[in-house]
Amino acid sequence: MVFLGLEAGDSTYYRGDEIRVRVRFTQNIVVDTAGGSPYLDLTVGSATRPARFLRSATDRIVFAYTVQAADVDADGVSVAANALTLNGATVKSAADSTTDANPAHGRFDGGRAHRVDGSRARSAAPVVRTMVFLGLEAGDSTYYRGDEIRVRVGFTQDIVVDTAGGSPYLDLTVGATTRRARFLRSATDRIVFAYTVQEGDADDDGVSVAANALTLNGATVKSAADSTTDANPAHGRF
Repeated sequence: MVFLGLEAGDSTYYRGDEIRVRVRFTQNIVVDTAGGSPYLDLTVGSATRPARFLRSATDRIVFAYTVQAADVDADGVSVAANALTLNGATVKSAADSTTDANPAHGRFDGGRAHRVDGSRARSAAPVVRTMVFLGLEAGDSTYYRGDEIRVRVGFTQDIVVDTAGGSPYLDLTVGATTRRARFLRSATDRIVFAYTVQEGDADDDGVSVAANALTLNGATVKSAADSTTDANPAHGRF
């Protein structure tokens, strides 16, 4: 089972978003919904939500559920064991059209990459979606004095950054100290900030970014779609 419906880099379904789940079988199937439509129960927080039959093709069935205002799951949507119900439909092997498929299955977790927050709708304005720490080679895990900590801040849509009025910055938490990462560059849907590690910087738990540590500082960040809608710089902790 694969959870779908989010763009690359996004990790939260908001009110009105469609959670889609692709259920794959071990061989090609034929689905007949003349007697009823199958459904798949999703676990959203402590609630069970039925995802409706959307379509079938080759070796898969796709189910869909539209997030409602009451739906919240900080740990990520999941599917409990044996949550697929045929409900009068038949699912048979395409090889002979007579052998019934077995709908039994184990538990599947979407994890924190598929969180649910129906308390708000997806914003029309660009909002911070991800922050990725860069600057280390593969297999390395420590920034040393003179190394550059780079943080790539990704937004939910393409942006235009204007630094004529000032340059944005991002405050990093290094140990118990706040260090300012300077604006490095922007491209498509992201801004990259950089900070050079100084003598005295130490953090055994790893560098982090506190909530709302992104400051525009006179710069403007707008949606590239219309060049007028301001991005929302608010964000959680990373």
